[in-house]
Amino acid sequence: MHTHLEVYDTFSLPPNTIAKVYEKVKFMGWFSATYVYAQQQARLRLKGAMQTFVWIETLVETDNLVVIRPNKIAEDLGVSPATVYAHIQKMREEHVLEPDDKEDPNAKVIRAWRICPFHAWRGQAKYMAKYINNLPPKHPFFEYIDPEFKKSLEHFVEEETKIGE
Repeated sequence: MHTHLEVYDTFSLPPNTIAKVYEKVKFMGWFSATYVYAQQQARLRLKGAMQTFVWIETLVETDNLVVIRPNKIAEDLGVSPATVYAHIQKMREEHVLEPDDKEDPNAKVIRAWRICPFHAWRGQAKYMAKYINNLPPKHPFFEYIDPEFKKSLEHFVEEETKIGE
């Protein structure tokens, strides 16, 4: 018998029966703990650009997509647009931002960006799991994940792979 359960669903089994549970999406752990580690790493790497980065985190529209308007950010933060552009460049160098796939990465002006999902995510956890699962294994965003969390996630994926065999 196969049954689909949602969060908080309950079921009972007769005595002497065994239930085997399969998950369709990865459990991403406690996002808040991962977020704290990612923020610590960002503070160490971004230094002066951190204020702009925190502001950009609030602009995430869906999933980890953020549309950046440097002149508006400069106005909001009381800094020059040149400062915001320099901060965006620093964020790009430190791999917390990358141009969206629909943007030309060599364009002079890039509006749509992807922020590291360990810093900001607006959407359902299952979509975050799918997004992370589709990243290449050595993607720079993984620099911002707690090594212990990453190790447990890799173990979880290994276990899930065995179940499907």
